Amino acid sequence: MNTWSAFFHRCRRVFGRLARFPNAILAALEQKRLELVRRDSEAERLDRIRNPSKYRGK
Repeated sequence: MNTWSAFFHRCRRVFGRLARFPNAILAALEQKRLELVRRDSEAERLDRIRNPSKYRGK
């Protein structure tokens, strides 16, 4: 009986992880997108500091 209980518990954990897997992928993609946005805005900020004449009047 204990073997069946362990088996079903393990199956439940595996199926739970499989159910959460798409959300984990979406979260990773969103994190990567935010990282790229931050990197672009940081590059623009540094460019504004290095070349202020390019951004006069903006």
